[in-house]
Amino acid sequence: MDWRSWLSRSSLPPPLADEYGLLFSLNDLQEEDIEHLDHELLLSMGVSVAKRRLEILKLARKEKRKKKMGAAAAATKKLREFVAAHIGMMTRWSSSVMAATSGGWRENAVRRRRRRRTTVAAEQGRLMITDGGPAVHDSVGVRWDTMFKNLKPT
Repeated sequence: MDWRSWLSRSSLPPPLADEYGLLFSLNDLQEEDIEHLDHELLLSMGVSVAKRRLEILKLARKEKRKKKMGAAAAATKKLREFVAAHIGMMTRWSSSVMAATSGGWRENAVRRRRRRRTTVAAEQGRLMITDGGPAVHDSVGVRWDTMFKNLKPT
């Protein structure tokens, strides 16, 4: 890993980033070791100024968060692909069912709604034959003359 470029992302001055980058390389540190950096390790390596150790640890903490977010993003991507695949399967299944019935999904929804209304009316003990418009009621029941008002002979 290029420690000098990594350390240059911190607020350390460039000469110190070069010096500490060389120090990290001499101690054979790898990118995986970033998560194990602490004050004691940096002090034992020769970073004697506490403020500089803090700057390096802040950068290490940002790197850890970035890795966690990368893992979360990868998990989210896997979940998105899984859901998309299963929704695709359900969509293909439902579209084949809709293809077997006449009409599209809207027509099927309208049919279901009409069926539901008819079922509710039958359960309530009043089944009416209408043209889909509002029925006109009087004291006796449905006024048949208003129902057949606009019919034309064929």
